[in-house]
Amino acid sequence: GFDKLLHYTVVESPDAVTDRHDVSVDEVLAEVLSSLDEQIRVKKARVDYRASGLTMNADRSLLVAAIKNLVENSLKFDPKPAPAVGVRAVMEGGWLAVSGSDAGPGIPP
Repeated sequence: GFDKLLHYTVVESPDAVTDRHDVSVDEVLAEVLSSLDEQIRVKKARVDYRASGLTMNADRSLLVAAIKNLVENSLKFDPKPAPAVGVRAVMEGGWLAVSGSDAGPGIPP
């Protein structure tokens, strides 16, 4: 709750100072999945992620927080008893695009 709001506020601030360096997207996702291991086991979920080999210049802690939020929401809102969550990371026009797929209701446009 509050921690996520604080992270988003910091990122949106014009004076935000971030600790940017080259970060392996695969290592970030491995960290996220490790931190969510208990939640994944309790829900009997399956998370499908194929290594992307991507590296980007980013603030690692903010990238971890964003991807963790994506995966947590997929686990939380998938109504199936054993959810299957897909995570994909691709570069699109110089930007990292991370997407999650699940059987949840989705976010309206």
